[in-house]
Amino acid sequence: MKTLLLSLGLFLGLSNMILQAEEVAPGTPDALIHQLYKAEEAVFGPADNKELSAKFLAGTLMQLLILDAKRSAGEVGAIDFDVLTYSQDIPAIAKFATKSEIMGETAKVKTSFENHGERMVITYHCTKEAGQWRIADVSYEDGNSLVKLLKSAE
Repeated sequence: MKTLLLSLGLFLGLSNMILQAEEVAPGTPDALIHQLYKAEEAVFGPADNKELSAKFLAGTLMQLLILDAKRSAGEVGAIDFDVLTYSQDIPAIAKFATKSEIMGETAKVKTSFENHGERMVITYHCTKEAGQWRIADVSYEDGNSLVKLLKSAE
């Protein structure tokens, strides 16, 4: 048991070092996404932690998530999966890469990683609010997006 715990601790420590090894310029959309994946608390549950969510999410997306939380009244709402991995099972993401395309006050950040042996790409659509990059939507390879799912639940 001690060996298992030690191995698990070593793996988690190495995973964290891998995440920290990729450098991105501060204040960029890429930096926002790197901070998002390092956050230990749920960012996409603004009803639980509005202050944390406000650091990452654009106002419109936050309002849609809050409305969904109110509508679902403590039950599972429109988003019944892990937003960061687009899966039911939350894998430990040891390494991911981002590539951004900035177009003035908006940006697309393609984030790729391995999820249960399958390469995934999730695109974060960012916008500048009060001079800071925030996530306005998240889209997935199958055509779904957070905003689309949240609006279809209205």
